[in-house]
Amino acid sequence: CVRSFTAARRIPLGFDPRNVWLAGFHLGSHGYDGAQAAKFARDLRAELLGRPGVVAVAFTDGLPLGFEGGSSGVLEVPGNPPQPGENRGAHLRRVTPGYFAAMRTPILAGREFRDDDDAQAPSRIILNQTGAERLFPGREPLGLKGKIWGRECEIVGVAAAGKYQTLGEPPAYAVWTPAAQWGEDDFTAVVRVEGDPRQAAGLVAYALRRVAPEVDVFAADTLENYIRPSFLLPRTAAVLLTGLGLVALALALMGIYGVMAFQVNRRRREIGIRLALGALPRDVLRLVLAHGARLAGVGLLLGLAGALAVTRLLGSVLVGVQALDLPAFGATTLLLAAAALAACWLPARRAARTDPMEALRAE
Repeated sequence: CVRSFTAARRIPLGFDPRNVWLAGFHLGSHGYDGAQAAKFARDLRAELLGRPGVVAVAFTDGLPLGFEGGSSGVLEVPGNPPQPGENRGAHLRRVTPGYFAAMRTPILAGREFRDDDDAQAPSRIILNQTGAERLFPGREPLGLKGKIWGRECEIVGVAAAGKYQTLGEPPAYAVWTPAAQWGEDDFTAVVRVEGDPRQAAGLVAYALRRVAPEVDVFAADTLENYIRPSFLLPRTAAVLLTGLGLVALALALMGIYGVMAFQVNRRRREIGIRLALGALPRDVLRLVLAHGARLAGVGLLLGLAGALAVTRLLGSVLVGVQALDLPAFGATTLLLAAAALAACWLPARRAARTDPMEALRAE
């Protein structure tokens, strides 16, 4: 689980969550239709881009790795019907120009949306790399057609693939469309700034008063905080099971020490006779350690069998790591073996220092 949490923090998200402020707007509740919402987005974006420290501004109807899930649709490609059992469901996001710059999602081919990708222009989409490679193998997708929600759209760009719902999801299709072409009236502003993103809260409020004072922000936060719940499960599993593992290790060490101390005390007469007959202290040390190693070996084998049996239970909370993770199993086995031998060392050393005459007189 620790390796899983570490891997989760290194997973390419397809965007950069740092230095981004989010502000949500329910324009429909203010009576805005699609055209008015598009104008609101253009005006607010222009107002914010003129402010110091603002790097990029865009609007979207949904964000990756959020709880709301977002829209989805089946992506159809003329001349390339889906194979039996193939799922071509795609994550669909309606965005304004500047979205990919604001999210720092690389455009690998073609272009980002422009202001002229409006309701009067032909329908256009940007496809992610996963969709481009699977739907158009060996072909350049730019300029080709695809259908989403029954509408034929021209592919004008290919963006880097990323994570859209969960960190552990397999590579998925994603499609972005110009919001102005789909009449979207609920937006989240994505404001990338230099430095602390919280400074953008005041900028958004000021720009809003100038552009549309009747509209208010219904939710606002940093993008890093927004996606933080996606890391909650691997983080909780790592912290919780690490704590439980340390407690279990401490109990095991105390148990092994107690068992070995009991065994040494039971064999005091035997050890005394061995020493009296010429055995060296190192021979006694080796004898006791070998006995402890055999017990630890049996315990490790049973523990490995039990761990293998419950790996499926952990599979759902692991990210970027297989449940049967050989480095983790190997490191844990070595740690427990070393801990067991360390717990045997003190009783073994005490046994090696036994005075044979005292041991025999005690009997």
